[in-house]
Amino acid sequence: MQQPEVSRRAFVGAAGVAIGAGLTGCTGSPVITGPRPSVTGSTATTSVPSGDDHRVASALLDLQRLAARYTATAQVHRSLRAPLRPLRRQLAEQATVLGGTLDARPLRRTPQVPSSGRALRALQDAERRAGAARRIDALAAVSGQLARLLAALAASHAQHVVVLTEALAHS
Repeated sequence: MQQPEVSRRAFVGAAGVAIGAGLTGCTGSPVITGPRPSVTGSTATTSVPSGDDHRVASALLDLQRLAARYTATAQVHRSLRAPLRPLRRQLAEQATVLGGTLDARPLRRTPQVPSSGRALRALQDAERRAGAARRIDALAAVSGQLARLLAALAASHAQHVVVLTEALAHS
């Protein structure tokens, strides 16, 4: 019997939901407990091990930068709004899991958005860099729980690259 084919988009969507559910656990609360560093710059003490607070803040900052790039790209290239919307939404969910939020205001320096093909390649590169940073952070994390979370974020960034590759092929 032949197995039904699953599109990449459906797979990534399901993977995002599974990662989100796995990261938040059964209670639906963020994995990292207590006050955490904020993307918007407020300083707070954190209950994660001392070396890990920097990793959380770095991940949140990367998510903010990626979200700003996705937003800028979608504003300039209307044809890319549909494929980029779920990826942008997943970035917001990931920030929530880390205990932060994505600032709705654009970053001080708005990313330049080239042609649609070049914009998608730039998003791919940004996702690859963020994924590489999360892999390094996961290996260096003191907390095993945070290490698993960061590894899942790295996997999510890799899946975003796959979706962007598919969007590039269709653009």
